[in-house]
Amino acid sequence: MRNIRVITDSACDLSTELVKKYGITVIPLNIHIGDETFVDRSVKNSEFYKKMSLSKELPKTSHPSTETFLENYEGDEDLVVITVSSQLSSTYYTASLAQNMCEQNDKTRKIAVIDSEVGSIGQGQLAVIAAKLIEEDRSFEEIVDILEKIKKRIIFYGVLENLDNAIKSERISPLTGKIVGALNFNVIINIGNNVVKPTGTAKGYDTALASIQKLVFDRMGDVSKKSLFIGHANNLPKAIIMKNIMTKYNEFESVHIVEVGASIGTYTGEGAILVSVL
Repeated sequence: MRNIRVITDSACDLSTELVKKYGITVIPLNIHIGDETFVDRSVKNSEFYKKMSLSKELPKTSHPSTETFLENYEGDEDLVVITVSSQLSSTYYTASLAQNMCEQNDKTRKIAVIDSEVGSIGQGQLAVIAAKLIEEDRSFEEIVDILEKIKKRIIFYGVLENLDNAIKSERISPLTGKIVGALNFNVIINIGNNVVKPTGTAKGYDTALASIQKLVFDRMGDVSKKSLFIGHANNLPKAIIMKNIMTKYNEFESVHIVEVGASIGTYTGEGAILVSVL
């Protein structure tokens, strides 16, 4: 059986340690702030958030080129490629174009491009699970089938510390943002099925974190065989609080705290906390 390799893009927010542990290839998106352009992960996340806070305009992302995907597709392994939501980026379509070009040159290779329908830690969880399935010697077809099914089961919530990026992108008015901030409300979001939508507000950040815990466990019972990923946008202290809340009465199979990088931080803004269970 041909070897299988997992590829994803930098919106996955996987730590360097997890990437190395599972042999996952990460292709960086491009980040644009004003006149400056750099590839994701080439700048420390703390530096990115500083640049973003000083910019009057919302940073933008752009997908990796077809050529970049083709370079990373080189080799003789079959490939499982997991991308950020196709509604957030054109990365999925670029990866698929490269897939078609590769398959025309080598019809014996198998390449599957999977739209994660999420991003950040939810996407990263799928990549880790794909790598674990490879370690279990699952077939290519079985791996793809499992990933397509379980991506619908991801429970993914987040809380935004402020609405600065939403105001810059004109998704809400500056007046609304000021009112929400003045009342000390934090917005809670739900991510899944290619949709990011607000699910409510909470007065105070810690209250918002507790609300996420309730939202997760209202939808999920036994978590002993589930993994918990917590992502933070330059906000490790709150991530640790979130971990303690989530694990106080429940034991997950594994727990990971990772940084939310530039690709997703562009949307969440600094300070956000994301929680994904799968």
